[in-house]
Amino acid sequence: MANNIERLNYYEREYLRSFDFIAEQNYHIEMRRRLNLALHLWGIVVGLDVKLGEVVQGAPNQYYISPGMAIDAYGREIFLSAPYILSEDDVQNNRITLPGRYSLFIEYATDLATPPAAGFAVCDLKDQYTRRHESYRIIISNELDDSVDPKKVKVPSPIDQLSDDPEKKPWPVRLGSVDIDASLMITNAWPKDRTYIGVRAQQIVAPVASLGDSAPDANRPISVEADLRARKNAIIGKDFEVLKADTIPPPTADPFPGKKGNLKVRNDLFMRGEFYKLVDAKWLALTEYVKTLMPDIQISTVKIDIVPTAANPSIGQFPFSLASKLPTASSANIMAAIAGIEWKTKNEVNTWWGNIGNDSPIVRVTADPPQKQLNNPNTFDFKLNWTVGPNDTTVLNNPSLSIRSITVSYVVVFFP
Repeated sequence: MANNIERLNYYEREYLRSFDFIAEQNYHIEMRRRLNLALHLWGIVVGLDVKLGEVVQGAPNQYYISPGMAIDAYGREIFLSAPYILSEDDVQNNRITLPGRYSLFIEYATDLATPPAAGFAVCDLKDQYTRRHESYRIIISNELDDSVDPKKVKVPSPIDQLSDDPEKKPWPVRLGSVDIDASLMITNAWPKDRTYIGVRAQQIVAPVASLGDSAPDANRPISVEADLRARKNAIIGKDFEVLKADTIPPPTADPFPGKKGNLKVRNDLFMRGEFYKLVDAKWLALTEYVKTLMPDIQISTVKIDIVPTAANPSIGQFPFSLASKLPTASSANIMAAIAGIEWKTKNEVNTWWGNIGNDSPIVRVTADPPQKQLNNPNTFDFKLNWTVGPNDTTVLNNPSLSIRSITVSYVVVFFP
């Protein structure tokens, strides 16, 4: 196709030849294809699914490509008007000699067709055909995957010189994959890694946008039927700046905000569903995520039986373990205090009191720093150390105390 854009200018009794009519056709073809690329991105428009099913009534199921349309990167339309059955002919035509998994493509093709009616052919010209047939070609290959990847290959733009020759400038559109066995038969086919047509536009305006706020249809939105994915940032409302210096805590990402994946909303955000945050490979709802930012506080009491020991005053430890309710607890603190004392009988207390002389009674509880378990990262081991005395040592090798047990209250704080 030519870079300059011109169309025929007709006048009375003008002498027209074949190249004039070709120029007339080329103008419309070029402009239509430039429009295709100006408004759209190349890919599948509709259909062209790879399926297994009954193509011919009563016949066994076969792998086939359903009718559909695609536009290649040169703006050329590819039409498939009837189901295309995948067969061993496609394997042979694409010179497949080894079994394996291959990619399946469709490509724009053209050929001359329909010779002149009898008696109207010219003797000294070749390729005398009255029609140019626009068709397609099915390709099975593993050598084209990167050549048609829009992320890796420069795609022609509407202002580039666009080719009408698919032999010199091919552009296959991927439809899926096929499996070929050792006998070079197609044993499986399915859609995979397909590129669908896109829209080239900076603005999309709903058709009802010009009706005015009071019109019944004024608030009809632009609808998206499938997933809406943004490679870069999504901004709703007027854009606004987020400064790294004004962010607490200071972000470690650089640049901040990132160049893609951010969502900015100028005004309110309404949701019927939940927010979810990824924490340690688990998706936490907003209410659960907030809990991970707040300490987990557990309050309880334990009863410790007091047994006299060789040390005077008697000492001992009460170990126990607690699991945090946080998804991940980084550390823990414990505070403990005596909440109650169970004494022995009155006679035993009086005997003990009389035998300890002038020594002052001691009842004390302390706690060691908690230790996180290696196999259970949210479970900590605690130790309460008690001291009770002095011992009644009047009976040899049989020290005694006046206290039977103590009740200890503790407060444990787990930190996220």
